[in-house]
Amino acid sequence: MGGRGAYGKVRVLSNDELEELEWRLDVSKDLKQSRLEVKERLLGKEIHTEKFDEHCTGLIKLNSNGLNDVLCNRHSPSSKRKWALERLYRKKLRMSYAGYEDLDPNSHNLAEKLNKGFTGFNKYSFSFRGDNFVLKTAIIKGKYETPYYIYEK
Repeated sequence: MGGRGAYGKVRVLSNDELEELEWRLDVSKDLKQSRLEVKERLLGKEIHTEKFDEHCTGLIKLNSNGLNDVLCNRHSPSSKRKWALERLYRKKLRMSYAGYEDLDPNSHNLAEKLNKGFTGFNKYSFSFRGDNFVLKTAIIKGKYETPYYIYEK
């Protein structure tokens, strides 16, 4: 008998192929499961950024308030967006500054935002596996940022 056994030759997947399979599996999860898993992986972590302009703090804290905001289905209505945030952190993806926004004085929840210490928003763009995303962060008292919204360009 030969050394191949009953199954023949075994092919080992490349790192890129394994990453693609993992990505497909993650984005196929339902919204609730994605929210729970991404929050568990990111809670308490930080993303350090360049200080692209005067509104950038250089620090995005992945705290409970920020993760609850960004991972709610209004602010990331697909598993793909939720997992993109996880990959941004885990893969240390390069972000580009996409601008600053003042708080909207006509926002339905302006009082809540002010109570949380929001002073404005920054937007950062990044890419993963050929898809482009924008992460909107809330600036908290000018000291740090938390994730607020993520969308696909």
